[in-house]
Amino acid sequence: MTRTDVHSPTNLVTEDYEYAYSYDAHPDSMDAMYVQAILNPLLEEGWRFGENPSNGGCYHCGAHIRYIAVLKHIPTHTLIKVGETCLDNRFALATADFHKLRKQAKLDRERQRIKNGRLEWFAINPDREIAFAWASDRVAAGDFGYEGMRHNFVHKINRYGSTSDKFVSAILRDMVRTKRRENEREAEKAELKPVVEGKGIIIDGEVLSVKWQENAYGGRFVTTVKDDRGFIVWGSRPSKLAWEKGERVRFKAGEVTKSDRDETFGFFKRPTSAEVI
Repeated sequence: MTRTDVHSPTNLVTEDYEYAYSYDAHPDSMDAMYVQAILNPLLEEGWRFGENPSNGGCYHCGAHIRYIAVLKHIPTHTLIKVGETCLDNRFALATADFHKLRKQAKLDRERQRIKNGRLEWFAINPDREIAFAWASDRVAAGDFGYEGMRHNFVHKINRYGSTSDKFVSAILRDMVRTKRRENEREAEKAELKPVVEGKGIIIDGEVLSVKWQENAYGGRFVTTVKDDRGFIVWGSRPSKLAWEKGERVRFKAGEVTKSDRDETFGFFKRPTSAEVI
């Protein structure tokens, strides 16, 4: 039958249409939420899709279409769907959006290919997936590992779908070491006692660290010491005594105060009578 509707090739008035949005109709497309977010305000304004007189995908020519442009037909206050060819040749609207859709579809296909390859790679050796899951969690938490090793591992698998088994073994060893250190720290933490606060406190203990810290006056060495009573204190190392990590020391702190966030950690000031035991 010869079409007599307003969207037919013979009756088309291009000035009656206004571009609304475009999307990829493929089932694997990620456009569903995007489309709904744009469509809902139009529905609230009273716009509705009109009948499709072409009995096809495109309201204008009836062709099957994957990349769809939604246009407003101003006189009838209805929405119609057209394909790229009609949009460009007959309506002369929004061709650039279709280039973006094709580019996104290509990226989606590439992501799916890599994902499938990664799953096949995991299936050969379960340790690969264990290492990837652990490293991914660490990276997500901002812990990239020594010289970014964990981040590099996750990045390679996400980009290429696999990496060397030598790299997998390195991550598994890293996982074991990290778990052991965490267990040791938790055990040490459980043994710690509340800081003894006050003035003129004698500290006897082991030096856990010594570091140089820049400040407005040039800098100073700061040190962390674990007292024999089971708490940890931090402050400036006495300038006349250059003790190092692992040494046992004794000094008199002018004042010791407890941290607001951890009762087992404190700060000391004005250390005197310092000596290495």
